[in-house]
Amino acid sequence: TLKVDFLNRVNDRSIDGRCIVSTYRDFRDVICSHARRGGSQGLPACIGCDSTELEQREILVRTLGRLFHKGGQAQQLMDVDGRGALLLRYEHFVHCSDVLVDVLGYWLGVDLSESGDDYPEWKDRVLQDSSIEKNLQRAEELGHSFRKYDPQTGIHGRHISNGGKVGGWRTCMTPAVQAHVRNQLGSYLDFFNYTDWDTDTPV
Repeated sequence: TLKVDFLNRVNDRSIDGRCIVSTYRDFRDVICSHARRGGSQGLPACIGCDSTELEQREILVRTLGRLFHKGGQAQQLMDVDGRGALLLRYEHFVHCSDVLVDVLGYWLGVDLSESGDDYPEWKDRVLQDSSIEKNLQRAEELGHSFRKYDPQTGIHGRHISNGGKVGGWRTCMTPAVQAHVRNQLGSYLDFFNYTDWDTDTPV
């Protein structure tokens, strides 16, 4: 079973799609996260960024190009979905992460609840050790300049730029940026059912 990081080649056809597990989240939040990190100096400045940062066209275009160009992350997600991968939607588990352990066990055909009396305690430790708060603490210990993937800790740079919030794009993207993203990524957003645009956003 593979936990896929898109730094790897998930479009490698030698990998059985049924052996791939990947999380995904609202592409609009992903774009905002990358723009915060690319347009400011350090995590504290990222959290308080205003919409003018996201209006910087070079940041937006660079982010769209790197993540969502032809063959990029959105297309790869659609591809592995068609190959039988297990795709976990961030918004579904961010506030009830305990279900992740059970879902993965069920997918593997293992009833983890029958694994022993210490299962609840073990599960709680796993969830605490992989929480957003714990990862923010690790990132703080490593320093704001840490940017590369660390295989020992699993941390990848300043990955958490807005406390893991859902829908942060609404307070970061101006109507013009929303319209541009909708124009560029509309088909992908529709496919993954991210269709809750602000009503006054021009198409």
